Amino acid sequence: MALEVKLCCLEEFPSHLSPLEALLLPTHLESVFQNATDPPTVLFMAQQPQLRGRTGILLRVHATTEEEVSGCGGASLPAGSGEPVLRLFTSRFFLRHHRLKGTGFIRPMEPVSLDRVVLGARSKQSLCWAGAKQFSAGLTELCQRGEWLLSRQGDPLLLPQHPLLGEDPVQLMMELLVLDCSPVTQGRITASTALVLTDFWDPVDPPVDPGPCGPLGLCVSDFARYADSLGGGRSLLDSREVLSSGLSDALRAMECRLDVRVVDTRRRWWGADVDGCVFLSKHLLLRLGLFNHQWVKLGRPDGEDGGTDACRDRVVSVVVVDLSLCPELQPHGDAAFISATLWFNMTDGEEVPVNGCRLTMKRWSPSPAEPDLRRSDSSCRSASLPIAGELHIQPVVCPSYKNLSCCDELLAEHFSTPRVVAEGDILSVPTENHPDLLENSLEGIHRSPALFFRVQKVKPLLNGGGGGGGGGGAYLADRTHTSLFMVCSFSFLQLISTGTTQNRGHAQQHHPASSAAQVDCVTLCADTPAASEAKLTSAFHRAEVLQPCLLLLRNLQLLVRPRGAEEDGRVQAALCQLLDSAPTRVAVVATVSRARDLSGGVMAAFVHRVELESLTEEQRHAMLISLSRHLHLGRDVSLERLSKLTAGFVLGDLNALVVEAGRAACRRLRQSCASRQQEDLCSSGVTVQNQDFTFALDVLQDAQSKSVGAPKIPNVHWEDIGGLQLVKKEILDTVQLPLQHPELLSLGLNRTGVLLYGPPGTGKTLLAKAVATECSLTFLSSSTSRSAAPCVVFFDELDSLAPRRGRSGDSGGVMDRVVSQLLAELDALNSSVGVFVIGATNRPDLLDQSLLRPGRFDKLIYVGINEDRASQLQVLQAILRKFRLDPAVNLQEVVDRCPAQMTGADLYALCSDAMTAAIKRKISLIEAGLDSEESPVLLSPDDFSSALENFKPSVSEQELTRYQNIQKKLTAK
Repeated sequence: MALEVKLCCLEEFPSHLSPLEALLLPTHLESVFQNATDPPTVLFMAQQPQLRGRTGILLRVHATTEEEVSGCGGASLPAGSGEPVLRLFTSRFFLRHHRLKGTGFIRPMEPVSLDRVVLGARSKQSLCWAGAKQFSAGLTELCQRGEWLLSRQGDPLLLPQHPLLGEDPVQLMMELLVLDCSPVTQGRITASTALVLTDFWDPVDPPVDPGPCGPLGLCVSDFARYADSLGGGRSLLDSREVLSSGLSDALRAMECRLDVRVVDTRRRWWGADVDGCVFLSKHLLLRLGLFNHQWVKLGRPDGEDGGTDACRDRVVSVVVVDLSLCPELQPHGDAAFISATLWFNMTDGEEVPVNGCRLTMKRWSPSPAEPDLRRSDSSCRSASLPIAGELHIQPVVCPSYKNLSCCDELLAEHFSTPRVVAEGDILSVPTENHPDLLENSLEGIHRSPALFFRVQKVKPLLNGGGGGGGGGGAYLADRTHTSLFMVCSFSFLQLISTGTTQNRGHAQQHHPASSAAQVDCVTLCADTPAASEAKLTSAFHRAEVLQPCLLLLRNLQLLVRPRGAEEDGRVQAALCQLLDSAPTRVAVVATVSRARDLSGGVMAAFVHRVELESLTEEQRHAMLISLSRHLHLGRDVSLERLSKLTAGFVLGDLNALVVEAGRAACRRLRQSCASRQQEDLCSSGVTVQNQDFTFALDVLQDAQSKSVGAPKIPNVHWEDIGGLQLVKKEILDTVQLPLQHPELLSLGLNRTGVLLYGPPGTGKTLLAKAVATECSLTFLSSSTSRSAAPCVVFFDELDSLAPRRGRSGDSGGVMDRVVSQLLAELDALNSSVGVFVIGATNRPDLLDQSLLRPGRFDKLIYVGINEDRASQLQVLQAILRKFRLDPAVNLQEVVDRCPAQMTGADLYALCSDAMTAAIKRKISLIEAGLDSEESPVLLSPDDFSSALENFKPSVSEQELTRYQNIQKKLTAK
C-alpha cells in the first residue's frame, strides 16, 4: 500500500550515505515495511502534476533519529504536534536533481536485478579509477555481502562510501553517469551484473590553471564577447553611442522588431510560466544581447495596422529553449514563440496570425518613481516585477464545465510557480488530466485541457504603488505571498463579447476558451431519414449552446450515403440548411475518407475543402518524436530510420506503432522476469528497444497489407537469392534509389515499370518478393496501390493477362478491353509517387507491344540461368542456409557434378531430393536401432549423389537458345 510522505531537506546529509538515498524515522519504517524480511527499498512517486505518469524513483532508505535529523540541519516538529504524513529526509542534491518538492507517495518494492549497466566517465580521473581492479573488486565484494546497490539510468553512480572503493570516492562517483540499464531503467546491481565502462567527457582538454590571480580589473565577459561577434558585431538592443554616453534611460528606450509565432508552449515547455514568457533560441538571445530569464516588454510597433485593436505592452520573461527538440520549429530559429493565452491577453482576443507577426521588444527595468523603494543608479538585470498581495479572479463558466470542485487543487498547484498576472487577463490553468474533468464516454475524451479564469483585481503586496513598479500593471502571484480570492462566476458569453467578431467559414479558435464538440456520424444514422434529420439538428443545437464552438462531424459519408434502391435527399437538404443557418460563432468541420463519397451538393455547402496528403519523411519523424517523448527509448532506437521505414503511415498508424512497441517491450520484460509482478516491472521503467519497434513494424505492416487486400509475403532477403548480381543492381537502381533519394523525383527521373523475363525457374518471382522485403514496401497485385504507397504491384505471368490485341479467338474482344484498361492504369501510375510495377513473364514475345513503351514497362531485365560455376555455388549456398550439412559435404564438388544449364529452381529441387534421401536414410537407421529421433537430419555426400542420379534440368539447350535470341531482339530495340 502506498503511503503519503512529506519531503524534508537536510542541509548536511550523512557523509557515509549516498546523496541519492533517504532517511526515515524508526516508527515510520515500521509503517512502511510490514515484514522484517522486506528489502530496505521503496518506490517514490511524485505528487506534482507535471511529474505524474513518469516512472517512480527507486530509493534505499535508512533509519534515523530526531537527534540526527536536528544535527544535520533538519527541522524538528514542535512538542505535542501531530504528524499528518510521514517525513522522508533527503539531501538537497536529491531534490534538485529530480526537481522534487512538497509531498509524494512511497511503497515497498523489491528492485529488479540488472543484467547490464553502462557507465560513462566524465573525466579521465574517474575513467582510470573505475577501470582499476580496486573498483571492480570492491564492487564485487559489496555485492557478495548483500549490499543493496541501486542504479538508475540518467543518475550518477552514487554508491555508499566504503574502504573497498578507496579514500573519498564521492567526487569520482559523481563523475560516473549511468548511461543505460537493462532490462529496466532502474534496479539492483548484483554480482552477476555486467558493467560496461566508456568515456563520456568533452573531447576538448580542460583549460590549464592560469596560476595565482592578479589584480582585479574591469573585464568583458565571454558572453558579451560572443554576443558582440554575432549579427555584425552589434546587439540588436544596444547602441554604442548610447552606451558610451551613460544614458540609462535612453538604453531602456532602445527596442527592436522581431518575428513572433503563437504555438502550443504548454505541450513543449512545461514547468515555466508559459503564459508569461517569450521563448527563443540561444542564438537569438545572443543577438539580442539579453540574459536568460531577463524581463522585457513586448508590444506592437507604432503605426502597425495588423490588428483592429490596440495591442497593450506586456512585461514577459525571456526563456531560452532547445529547438532541436522541436523539429517543426527549427525552420523558425530567428523567431520568438509565445502562447495563445498571452496573445489573447495582449490583443484582447484578436485572431491568431497563422504565419506569425512582428512585435517590438525592449528591455524592462523597474520604474524609479516609487518613493518607498530605494534602488541603485545601475540597471539590475535580475530586477523583477512587484509581488501581488491579493489576487481576485472569476471562473469562466462554460456549459461543458459540470464539476468545478477541483478548482482549489488546480489553482494551488498552478501558483506553486510564480505567474505574471494583470487586471483583465485570462488565466489558463491546465487540468493535468484531472479525473473530474473527463468526458463520460468510452473514448475518455477530456472535456477541456484547461480551466479559464478572469483576473478582476490585483493588489500589490505593499501599500501604495498602484503603478506596479513600472510593470504596466503586471505583478507576480505565487502561493507563498499572494492571497487568492474567488468571486462570482464570469459568463462565457461576456468573455466572447470582449473579443473580435469571427468570420463565418474559418475553423479557427479566436480565444483560448473556445469549446469543441465531436460527433461521429455513425451515431446520427437511424432507420428513417426523418430520425437521422432530428439527430443531426440536435447536434447543431448543442453546438449553438456551447458557442463559440467547433463542431466536428466525423465520417460524414455514413450519414449522407444513399440507403436502399433510391437516394433520399432529405438528410442532405437538412445538412445544407443547418450549415447555411449556423451562427457565426460555430465553425463546422467534417471529415470523410474519400471526397467522392459525398454528392456535389454536400461538397458545395462547405466553404473550404482541405485534402490531407501523405506524410513526408520529415513529418513522420516529427510525429514519432512527439509520440515517444514520454517513453524510455533504448540507445539502439533510431527514430530517423523508423521514419524511413514507415512510408505511407498516417498519424494513427504511427501512434499504433509506438503503442505496439511498448506492448512488445512489456512482453519481453515479462518473459525475462517471469517471477516478478507486472506492476513492479512497469514501476522499474520499461526501455523500448529497437527489436520492439521491429516487431511492432512487422505487425502493423501485416495489418496494413490485409486492409488493402495485399497477400502476405514470405520474409525473403537478398541473401536468400544467390547469384544474379547484375539483375539485383538494376532493380535496386530502379526501385530503391528513388526512395532513398526523393530529390530525384523533382528532376523527373521517376521510373515505375520493370519487366522481368526469362526461362521458368530462374527466380523472377523471388526477386520481386525480395524487393518488397528489403525496401519495406507493401506487395500488391490489385488496383489499391495508390492508397498503400510506397508499394510494389507485381503481375506474375503477365503474358496471360496482357497478350497481343487483335488476335483471333478473343470472343467479343474481352482480352483487348483488359489490356486497354491495364495500359490506362499504368499511365495513371506515372503521377503516383512511390508505386512501382514489376511484371514477370516466360514469354515476352507474346506480350502486347504497347506495354513495352517508355512510361510503362520501360525497364526490361533478362533473368537468365547461372551458367558459370561460381554463380551456381552462390545459389546453392543460399538455398542450403537453412539446411544442416554433414562436414564431409563439399558444395563445390556438388556443383561441378551438376549439368551446365541449371536454374535456381533446379538447384532447389536438387536440394529437396537430397533432403528426401536423407530422411529415408534416417528412418532406416531409426528402425534398425542405430539412430534416434532427437538427432538432427544431416545432408551427406551420398544424399546428393542419390539426387543427381535421376536429375534432369528443366530448361533444355534449345529453349535456352530461344530465350537468348529473344533477349537480343528486345535489347536491339
